[in-house]
Amino acid sequence: MAAAAMVAACSNSNTDSNTQPAACGESASTAILGEWNIANIVENDSTNVRPDEMAPGRPQHFTFDTDSTFGITTNCNSLGGTYTLRGDSITFIDIMQTEMACDDMAAEQLLSRILPHVAAIDLINDSTLRLNTSAEAYIILSRPNRQPDTEKISEID
Repeated sequence: MAAAAMVAACSNSNTDSNTQPAACGESASTAILGEWNIANIVENDSTNVRPDEMAPGRPQHFTFDTDSTFGITTNCNSLGGTYTLRGDSITFIDIMQTEMACDDMAAEQLLSRILPHVAAIDLINDSTLRLNTSAEAYIILSRPNRQPDTEKISEID
């Protein structure tokens, strides 16, 4: 269904270029490559972490590489593994994590709980990537030096 929406958005000549998905003209597998800042990790209505608020000045990021590996750097530990992306469906496998003890490990604790359940992506413009589970949990990523497109994120909730 998301693929159909993307095709419709890409083919609609009346669509404002600011609201078109970043993947217009490129595959999602290419569009997600590179580094993304972690903007928000949401487990449910009452449990979320905004890494930039918990560790100001220490960007926490997610990187997708061309060899289908990913890496995550938090304010304390690192996570990594492999991913498979087919259309808007994504699976993270072979997830590993460093285990340093730190004062605030909320980001990696939520990531390690949510990441194995992520099943789909929503790519919004070229600035925001939402990793969705089949439940209410999700992860919002934004390109460095860009703010997440919160208006578009609320449209896909």
